[in-house]
Amino acid sequence: MSYSAGHHAVDQEDLPSLPGLLTAGQDVEDGNGDACTLPGHAIDIELDGHTQSGEPLHVDVTAYLLIRGVDPLRCCSDRCRSGCLHPPHLLIESNSVAMTA
Repeated sequence: MSYSAGHHAVDQEDLPSLPGLLTAGQDVEDGNGDACTLPGHAIDIELDGHTQSGEPLHVDVTAYLLIRGVDPLRCCSDRCRSGCLHPPHLLIESNSVAMTA
């Protein structure tokens, strides 16, 4: 799969590079064709890291993307590797984070 620069930064949890990419025109809602949007990808990566390592869940990349104006309810592509319908569903299904209205 060919990721955009934004997806690559999210995949590497490279928060320092995201401001420059987004300022240079990277679409914060980038669906990258057959992958999740940037926030969906970020949630997937951050949750996966937490699940695999057992370390505390951190959401710094997701939080930054929310600050930059992503739609937190925007659907992922049907081909998202995590199978999510909406990014928040990853957190609800994980039982790792309690979501409140």
